[in-house]
Amino acid sequence: MSKHNYPSKYIHYFKENLGINLMADERQREYVESIIAPIEEVKAVFCDSDAGTGKTFLAVQTAYQMYESGEISKIIYVRNALGLRDQGFLPGELEQKEYHYMRPLIDSLNKYGQEIFEKLIKAKAIECSTTTFLRGVNYGEKAVLIIDEAQNFDLNELQTILTRPEELVKVVVIGSSKQVDDKYIKRYGKEKLIPFQVYQRHFELNKEVKTKNIKLKTNYRGPFSAYADNILLTVRALEAETTYDMYQLKKMNEEQIETFHKNNP
Repeated sequence: MSKHNYPSKYIHYFKENLGINLMADERQREYVESIIAPIEEVKAVFCDSDAGTGKTFLAVQTAYQMYESGEISKIIYVRNALGLRDQGFLPGELEQKEYHYMRPLIDSLNKYGQEIFEKLIKAKAIECSTTTFLRGVNYGEKAVLIIDEAQNFDLNELQTILTRPEELVKVVVIGSSKQVDDKYIKRYGKEKLIPFQVYQRHFELNKEVKTKNIKLKTNYRGPFSAYADNILLTVRALEAETTYDMYQLKKMNEEQIETFHKNNP
């Protein structure tokens, strides 16, 4: 990616305002670079990453900086929340029943006491919704569309969302295939891919639409959170009734863990 597409203001903003040194984490830097890249270089970014790696926070804060710089006019946030699918479009005034649904967005914007969310609401520069009322909606203005908790969308829901944006919209699809909340979600193919993974594969096959698949690695919440996220390692061992050393799990490297989860969906 050419240097002019990654201005120093993004590095400065994350480091000075949020205490995040993007230059110290190659994958986080690549993630932000892909979001701010011109659409003809990267139309969509798919980020299937573990808990605590900063996928939602980085996407939301990057989109906000793009808005502040005049590169976009709106942030569109669509989040899957099981049990809240019928809630539909969320208007400008924040009601108590909507708070928990939008909390990841609000927390990401208002970190360190900033009141960015309220600012964007007043400017009508942010739009939040579930998938229920997206039929017939078109996103045509210059915007960043952030699709959060994508691992819980079924194929029809993802198709509904991903057919809404027009050419000026950058698309960021975020999720963790380790944390599928819908146990009845349909899986596809021999690899038993969830719809989120199917769409990643779908766009990998398209040479005309430029997309990036990025996997963030470091869990910045700490080793407790990272180890908790790999609970399936122990669950599968118990289901198989195998005798094993619990401490061996800690010795597994990232590639071995990824291979395990791929083979044991």
